[in-house]
Amino acid sequence: MKPTKRQRIPGPSGSQLSRTVNALELLMEKLEPEQGYDVEKVPSGIETEFMQLNEVLQILQTKLDGPPSQNLSFEHLRKTEFSGPDFLELKPDAITRAIGTDSIGEDELWSSKGLFRHLCTLEELVPRTNEAANRLWIDAFFYRVSTMMPSGLKMVLYPERTVPGYVNFTAIATTPIQAMRLLRNPTLLKADDSALFVSEAKGPDQQLESHVPQAVGEMYASANRLGTTTIRGVLTNGHSWIFLILKLNSDGNGGRYSNQSHSHSSDFPSLISAIITHWMQHGYEELDDNDYFKFE
Repeated sequence: MKPTKRQRIPGPSGSQLSRTVNALELLMEKLEPEQGYDVEKVPSGIETEFMQLNEVLQILQTKLDGPPSQNLSFEHLRKTEFSGPDFLELKPDAITRAIGTDSIGEDELWSSKGLFRHLCTLEELVPRTNEAANRLWIDAFFYRVSTMMPSGLKMVLYPERTVPGYVNFTAIATTPIQAMRLLRNPTLLKADDSALFVSEAKGPDQQLESHVPQAVGEMYASANRLGTTTIRGVLTNGHSWIFLILKLNSDGNGGRYSNQSHSHSSDFPSLISAIITHWMQHGYEELDDNDYFKFE
């Protein structure tokens, strides 16, 4: 006798799925420890519940958002009410300001000199042959940035689900207490936790410009999730960096994006680190007088 095939029970969908996600988010907020708790004293049972709920919530949230579009092109952007690019340019004092940040964390492992030595070692040790090698360069910059955070702020790197061929994560600048909470439960990311969206282009085509449409599309999805009308991001392969700002249209459909690319120069490590540090703290804001860029 053949075994009875187990009937698959469909999960929630549509409005039911949306209500389920909202209910889980409310439940996690209620289970969330009080502000100022001692992270080392949280009972292991609560931590396990957080992890299990987090996994379920991420799966349902991914299903609710739907699979992100793959291989977006500039033509796709034009057809979906995106305009641009407007071009950003470095301010005349940008490099001088960036070099001025070299003294931050000079006694730490990831000092400015430490980053420079690390990058020189990578140049002599690791061939630029694939995405895994590129990630070594990208990680080094964010380790340096973690040392450059001002007093009262901590950095958290939050990996996100993405389409094949792209590795996206969010670099978050927040309070030490919120940083501990995010490390335990990334779904507690709030709109007032300033963040920088980071996209790593993968695949044989390492010309960053061709990956800009995909990065803009992913930034647009993140802006909608967070309920913000402006979002900053960076697209990189570790050796070249494109900084992006997306401002959504007033009706929320599409938006206008601006970008600026930067590759190796004598002051490259200091400049990239300084820009990332500043942009993380102003991730949902338009350019102002204190920025490293201005519109052309």
